[in-house]
Amino acid sequence: MCFLPVRTVKKPNYLILQANHKKILMKLSAKIFSTTIFALFILLSFEIASAATTKCPLAKNVAYQHKGGVAVFFVTKNCTKQVFSGPTSLLQRIGSWKKVKTVRKILINKISKDKNYTIYPINKIRPSPVNTPPTQTIQPQTSPTTTTNAINPIQNPATIVTSTVPKKFLTIIAVNKGAEGKYEDNGWERTSKFKENNDIQIFDVAMWDNGQPTNPPKISVYKFDRTFDPFKNEYIDGGQIWVNYRESFNILNVDMPPSCSSAQGTSYYECSRAYLNAFKRVLETIVKNQPAEHYGIKYSGHGSDVGLFANTFSGDDSQLLLFYANSIIGKKLDFLDWSTNCDMGSFNVIKSQYRYADYILSSDLLRGGFNMDWVNDYYRLKPEAILDRFFNPSKTIKQSLVNMVNSERMVWETATTRSDMVAKQIKQSLSIYDSSKFEILMTSANLDQGIRGGDVLDYIRKNYPSLEQKFHDFRFHYISNGDFFPWNTRSNGFRF
Repeated sequence: MCFLPVRTVKKPNYLILQANHKKILMKLSAKIFSTTIFALFILLSFEIASAATTKCPLAKNVAYQHKGGVAVFFVTKNCTKQVFSGPTSLLQRIGSWKKVKTVRKILINKISKDKNYTIYPINKIRPSPVNTPPTQTIQPQTSPTTTTNAINPIQNPATIVTSTVPKKFLTIIAVNKGAEGKYEDNGWERTSKFKENNDIQIFDVAMWDNGQPTNPPKISVYKFDRTFDPFKNEYIDGGQIWVNYRESFNILNVDMPPSCSSAQGTSYYECSRAYLNAFKRVLETIVKNQPAEHYGIKYSGHGSDVGLFANTFSGDDSQLLLFYANSIIGKKLDFLDWSTNCDMGSFNVIKSQYRYADYILSSDLLRGGFNMDWVNDYYRLKPEAILDRFFNPSKTIKQSLVNMVNSERMVWETATTRSDMVAKQIKQSLSIYDSSKFEILMTSANLDQGIRGGDVLDYIRKNYPSLEQKFHDFRFHYISNGDFFPWNTRSNGFRF
């Protein structure tokens, strides 16, 4: 069998060119397609990333307040927050309190501050360094987190109050909200057996509008002397006979609006201003009645943020009151004692108050809640019961405060109290802050950048370890019961 040779047929040139063109077009189309897909992927990724970074925790152009808070914030179109300076600026911006939404505090804290943080009323003067009083006076500052009704917190200093009464070494202004009790009760009046001696005078200031429906809405100032005895049998159960006796030591009553204990919204700021004006009268009366070389304010009641006396005062009104106190005594207060109040050892509190007092006592934890031997230990060791044992002209105010805080630690160390703290795992601490050391610590360690609720010393050790000594210079005395039992979370006496 034989095979015929295969004949090769050559394709025409135009067919070869056509095939090549198809291949080129297919490759080009594939490249364009892949490039387009890649570009779309990059664009989509960018948009997703952009959306992830710009998503706002709260709706924009809306006013918010967290439950239990005083400040009202406005979230801008750029997802930054501003704080209203008071009801006037709020109403000008959003028109009604009803438009303020209540949200969780954590959502507000997630939003960064706007460069124009405070919203002031239109056509009103903003605080300006040009209006700053002379350098020897203490300048009130707008607090970073609290709404106020003070349109311009810069005030001219009040005239120094003079008196013909001989000065004592120390006058203590002890403020309480009726200890949450009733007008006819005999309660807070027995906090301390000591009221007065040749060196010290305690003035008790009772804010009777404490939510008890039968209490009179007024502020009363009492100048108890060494004859005052609330422990007599006829007074121990309270009642009218007790009221008559107590009121015989009354030196001032200031009537207040009856609704202030439950005021909200605009009414809150009106009540805050009413309390500011009332307490100016209180302070002036006290300074005239018993001038002193040194002055301290102590509060018995619940803790708060930057609003004095459990937020009875707005943030700015609180500073205006402290500024007024400095003005009429001609110097800073020697100390502010918040040692029995919960959670007052915070950056916000100290930042709003350090200009007005040499020393501030407070705790970064909840206070109290433990048992003690009230019969044997209270009037032997509890600082608020025996103030005369710590303060006298032979000691500096600083040393007296240290001794006072150390006496509180001695209470914790008693058998009854220690065992109760351990059984209930009750953490306790107290700090004394030197206000003159705060500003350099705040600026050098950028404390404004701290995370709310975090521990300041931990923050400094992590970010500015070389500044730890400045922290200890500021928080120069600290006690805790951290050696009684292991704490679930450590703290160091000062938090953000």
